[in-house]
Amino acid sequence: MALFARASLSQAPQGPQLAPPRTFPAPTNLKVLPEDLSGQQVHDIMEHWAGSLGTQCDSCHAEDQENAAPDGHPRLNFADDSKPMKAVARLMYRMTEEINNNYIPKGRGSDIPVTCGTCHRGRVSPEPFTIQAPSGQRTTHVQKAGEETPQPTGEAKPDGHQPLQQVSSKFVDGAACETCHKEVVRDFANNPHSGPVPMHEGKSVTCESCHGPGTAHAEGGALTMIFNPVTATAKEVDEKCQACHGSKHASFERSVHGDGGVSCIGCHVIHASAAPKYLLKMEQPQLCFQCHSDVKPQFSMPVHHKVEEELIECTDCHDAHGAFGENMLPSARWQFIVCIKCHLPAAGPFIYEHAAVKAEGCIGCHFPHGGPNPHLLIQENVNTICLQCHLPSSNSTAGLPDVPAHILSAQSPSCISCHSSIHGSNTSEVFLRPTQGKSER
Repeated sequence: MALFARASLSQAPQGPQLAPPRTFPAPTNLKVLPEDLSGQQVHDIMEHWAGSLGTQCDSCHAEDQENAAPDGHPRLNFADDSKPMKAVARLMYRMTEEINNNYIPKGRGSDIPVTCGTCHRGRVSPEPFTIQAPSGQRTTHVQKAGEETPQPTGEAKPDGHQPLQQVSSKFVDGAACETCHKEVVRDFANNPHSGPVPMHEGKSVTCESCHGPGTAHAEGGALTMIFNPVTATAKEVDEKCQACHGSKHASFERSVHGDGGVSCIGCHVIHASAAPKYLLKMEQPQLCFQCHSDVKPQFSMPVHHKVEEELIECTDCHDAHGAFGENMLPSARWQFIVCIKCHLPAAGPFIYEHAAVKAEGCIGCHFPHGGPNPHLLIQENVNTICLQCHLPSSNSTAGLPDVPAHILSAQSPSCISCHSSIHGSNTSEVFLRPTQGKSER
């Protein structure tokens, strides 16, 4: 029986091999980018731009109707300048270069370069830029001293949120807020927002920095006379917070939380926070479990990441505000970047890479939060995981073993008994132990 199995393996047809790495031709007709860039470098830059604008290559590049791809669709002619949007993209690139070279170095305490994503944030047409007027209100023009800022008026919105009534743009002294909000004002001295910040010219944040001018509210007392995050929509709250925190959380609108309508105050409490470090409503991971209840049981599995033991936090792996790379990079690549922050031995670089790491990502073999098996493997037997790709059949994408010794026996019960460098190797293209040569297989 064993001989029959060995013969079957050696005579089975060879499965298709993995596709070779994609290559990119040398670029032509470069007008704003350096002419000595390789095809791969230009491709990476273009992917970055497309992700920043939330668009596709054909927004700027014209189709070549005489050059069809294997799927029948015309390929793009990257050297063609017929689309007006391409000229716009070049103009915008020159603008960002001028800002970064001539203006950013002159800024006080600012070394963050301007990119397409700084303004576009995943949209081809970004929201109009607004100027922060002295009154603290966002306006499309610079207000003059004492000028009134009309606010939307009308009935309650369909979602139940109450619009602001027409209010004055004049400030009140902080002492006026303390008249009614004594405890809040007193405790605010210990709040991180009370410290000096660059966007307020070195001054600390005041009540009206977030709530807007308070004259009308102080005189009339109505809640609708001032910005109240509790009654505002998620978009209104996010816009208010992003006025200061936008540079750190530029990808929030494209994140799962932003797209799902979770506002800043869904997780944060500005006054009387239970977790002062980030002004969270409560400590991690309990805060995250309020919504992600399906994940909580995974940390009770026999093998799990030590989150509930407080050795690591959810935000050590997940960026709650959205990460630029998470929106830009393939899922497998992004998983790899996150995991190797702790699991350095798997980081490489390796001369011989395991294709599954890049194609499937870490979760192709491992549970991310917790599971019943050692090493968080998705199957109890590691061989079962390996055979998902390396099954000797005509449909295998990983190919057949080249020697009959791959019939597992009592001497070699596991694939990793020999192929122990499973994440990658610098000595063996089939990930054998460094001390094991081909003659020993």
